[in-house]
Amino acid sequence: MRCEVVLMKLSIRRYCLLGMFVCLSLCMGCSEVVKVDKLSMKEALLLAKDLPGVLDKVLQKYVDKDGLVDYKALRKDPSGIDTYIDVMGKVSPRTHPKLFVTKQDKLAYWLNAYNATILKNALRFPKWTHLDSKARRASFFALSKFIYGGQKMSPHVLEQELLRKVFKEPRIHFALNCASLGCPKLPRKAFRGKTLDAELTRETKAFLLETRNVRIDEEERVIHLTSLFKWYRSDFTDHLKVRKLTSEAFDAIITYINMYRPKTKQLPEEGFTIQFIKYDWRLNDQAGPKRKTQPSTRRSRSR
Repeated sequence: MRCEVVLMKLSIRRYCLLGMFVCLSLCMGCSEVVKVDKLSMKEALLLAKDLPGVLDKVLQKYVDKDGLVDYKALRKDPSGIDTYIDVMGKVSPRTHPKLFVTKQDKLAYWLNAYNATILKNALRFPKWTHLDSKARRASFFALSKFIYGGQKMSPHVLEQELLRKVFKEPRIHFALNCASLGCPKLPRKAFRGKTLDAELTRETKAFLLETRNVRIDEEERVIHLTSLFKWYRSDFTDHLKVRKLTSEAFDAIITYINMYRPKTKQLPEEGFTIQFIKYDWRLNDQAGPKRKTQPSTRRSRSR
């Protein structure tokens, strides 16, 4: 979630803007690097030994059980998130590989970096209560750049070019938060390499059991799915191919979802069509509106 002359078709953390607008923005210097530089390298390295712990303090103080953020309080005292952004700017798996030995350590770093980046970025637009417009999403995700171990990247590039292409782990889509109500809930604890697989499975299962993301309309014979499955479809279907899992369902996406739902809540594999739910781009603010919820729809016995 790339500040390029031509941006790809808009999706969550995949932001599109009219080419002319982007060109004009770039020429006028609208791309901004967000930087916090108060710590010495020595201080940053000391904190980097438990970098998830630094983010934990922020998440546990400002994020509630529903994954909503107290932006007002965080804006009054951004010292915690600023410390994390500062360390992140100086230390990364690329600059200090000995601190991130395994692939899981590296992935955990980048997931936390993305979520911290989005938290910090939300503070920069205090009057915004939603990201409904393409212009806002372009400013927020593509034109804003942060520093990761000395390397400048926008959230868009971090997600598309690094997280998706390098790690090829579809569960990241249920761990990344984009400061919007349609996103997966922001966890109250940072990800850690040693326990990352279990954490990603936990977030995936939780997200796919929420009726705001997956629900069945028996009367209309429609399965309603979060737009994440439309925007990142290939990530999920390619994963099935890599694992050599065949799909008996009318759509391979159904097979992927059923991998993470209980046997008693499996989605039907035939006789239904899929419709994608309009994404809720309202800010995930504790002081704002709550997430839309949908009642569960009972599954019929016959297909």
